[in-house]
Amino acid sequence: GFDAYFDLAVMRAEPAAPVSYLPLANRDPRPGDAVVAIGNSRDDFLAARAGQVTRLGVRAARANFADETIELTAALAPGDSGGPVLNRAGEAIGVVSYISFNPSAMESDGFIPPYLLGLVRPDFASYAVPVGLESQLVTALLAGEQRDVPVVGLSWQGGFDSAYQPDESPLDLGPRPGTIIQFVAPGGPAEEAGLRPFARQNRYADDGRIVGVDIVADVVVSVDGTPTPSLDDLMRIVRSYRIGETVTLTVQRGNATLRIDLQLGAKRNVFGSAD
Repeated sequence: GFDAYFDLAVMRAEPAAPVSYLPLANRDPRPGDAVVAIGNSRDDFLAARAGQVTRLGVRAARANFADETIELTAALAPGDSGGPVLNRAGEAIGVVSYISFNPSAMESDGFIPPYLLGLVRPDFASYAVPVGLESQLVTALLAGEQRDVPVVGLSWQGGFDSAYQPDESPLDLGPRPGTIIQFVAPGGPAEEAGLRPFARQNRYADDGRIVGVDIVADVVVSVDGTPTPSLDDLMRIVRSYRIGETVTLTVQRGNATLRIDLQLGAKRNVFGSAD
């Protein structure tokens, strides 16, 4: 079983002899509990990072980060994702999901739990997906459920500004803010619907000389009428639908505005894996 949103999978192994393992916790963690996360950051291999549980059921501020996570004070870094988080009994309570170097920015509702009031909090926080024995997610994956997420079939490269604001951009991609399409997955829903990715097109003079370069790209400005001024908005809206459902994208293509029907695909099928 797997869950693409929580980035968890269950695999079955048949070892030739008994092996050591980490048991799953039989109770949920509580704020204040001491924990140790095991990971491979900072060029360390299976290094232990101690901390405490600060919050439960945290809602992420970004659509591609898991919700309902455990917040930790353990000083984790890239390379620790996917590692186990253990309680004092050596039981796994979670799997490291993501890191925030500005925890206050992750508090979408601005609420500070009473047990954190007056405390000096670190400028980072770590988040783990719960994997206790009583977890409905774990039960489903052990039963073999395969939970993928719906996708349009677009992808972005790190550092690319996928949010287009006409008043703040030197590009002329139309009058409305939206999400710039950079890449279109081959054979995916976006390609089949005819969406066009970011491209540079040479402008030629009558004698064949290149006299300039035009930047062209489709910009998704809404899904079923709901505005998508940023990539995160687009992802959050799409993930509220089911795989196979048809949505109507409002797409800005230069001075033209198009309405394009598109059937959402499964992430694993469109991009070749659950990643």
